[in-house]
Amino acid sequence: MRGEMSDEMIKIAELRDSEREAIQKIVSKVGTPVYIYFQERMEEQIRRFGDAVEKFSSDVEVQCYFAMLANHNPYLIRQILQAMEDNGLSPGVLCASEGHLRILSRISSLPRRLNIIYSDAFLDESKLSQFIHYLSSSEAYTLILILQTLQQTEIFTQKWPQIKEKMSEKFHVGVRIKLVGSSSKDIYSLYHGQNARFGLMRNNLQEALSKLKSCGISQVGFHIYPGTNILYLSELESLYNGLLQTIQKILTYNSGLELDFIDVGGGFGINYQKREFLNPDKVIEILKNIFSPLSDKKERILIEPGRTIIGPAGVLIAKVVDIKDEGSRKFVVVDTGLSHFARPYIYRQYHQVQVIPQNERRVKTNWDADAFIVGITMASGDFLAGDPLEDAPIKIERVEIGDLIAFLDVGAYGFCMSSNFSGLLKPPEVLVEGKNYYLVRERKEVGYLLAEVPLCLKSL
Repeated sequence: MRGEMSDEMIKIAELRDSEREAIQKIVSKVGTPVYIYFQERMEEQIRRFGDAVEKFSSDVEVQCYFAMLANHNPYLIRQILQAMEDNGLSPGVLCASEGHLRILSRISSLPRRLNIIYSDAFLDESKLSQFIHYLSSSEAYTLILILQTLQQTEIFTQKWPQIKEKMSEKFHVGVRIKLVGSSSKDIYSLYHGQNARFGLMRNNLQEALSKLKSCGISQVGFHIYPGTNILYLSELESLYNGLLQTIQKILTYNSGLELDFIDVGGGFGINYQKREFLNPDKVIEILKNIFSPLSDKKERILIEPGRTIIGPAGVLIAKVVDIKDEGSRKFVVVDTGLSHFARPYIYRQYHQVQVIPQNERRVKTNWDADAFIVGITMASGDFLAGDPLEDAPIKIERVEIGDLIAFLDVGAYGFCMSSNFSGLLKPPEVLVEGKNYYLVRERKEVGYLLAEVPLCLKSL
């Protein structure tokens, strides 16, 4: 899968003949729509991170945590963690909810030296107790809890004696910092500044640190959420410098406080139109340049890639079921939609597509007209490729009803954001490992839509 490398971005390889063959065979068995993941592509992405971490290991210790927000299929998570271990990375995972913890607890054959970060927007005493109960009996090597609010800090300090007694040696705590300033232009990119949801600013941050110090915690880590799908190294560099300055001020004003780790989050982006992603080697180099001079010791830096690892490995395969010809515009209708793939509808980020003709004797030609690829829900905004608001249809080769269309680079925030909107059933997921195909999630049956509806109403 190695593509042409530029300074900042790396090109994603086109579909191989072997992958097209796998798609045809899988569709013949499970139908469409279907999410398909290629193990080889996942491993290649992880290898890139492993090589980058090793390259700068003499200057900074970087640990990699796969962000389950991007994809929470347990079989894929197991494969990713194993690939991390095989490529010299300490296998780690970021859990962003109690549900993620429960999924993780049911995965068999996890690496023995597993590192876990738990960072939840809502953390109460019950969740923290369950976290302690599960993880104190697990084989996890390192456990990191990220606190995001004063209330979370208060709940944690009350539980600290119990945590300390059970697993003090492998437990670490950090606080999420809210950086000042924001250049966001929409709600989806509001990560910093006073109106951002996550993190602690100034007085609240100092109060949280005082609470931790009062219960005997002298080693604390610091975390930021840099953003999502960042495409420019200069943007990451600016954010990391802001974090560095904040940490330096904190350590100056809090005598006796020791820096345990620096968690810079993820946000490493994919340009879906150009099909390229941020070069991990350049990201790690920036981390080295910024944070290695912080002290005499080798700093421990945590990164949380999700999209960059699993995104290029996934495709959504749909079938053309109708073609609406309006002269200068054609609407290609496929048997999927925003229920299965919500990113275009929510973010207006359109992925590249590739036609897989089912008539092998057909001569490949381009249409004279441009086209929009649309879904089968009744939502007027169910456009999967081509932006109608910008009057920007796409150019694709001529398609016929029955042809397959592959939506590329959808391994992240694809299935995990799917729903049953419009009464559609969620598609299956298949993992391709060499010449073997594994059904890692079955297609839901119609009865699933009524599974939670009681046959008879009961009074509460």
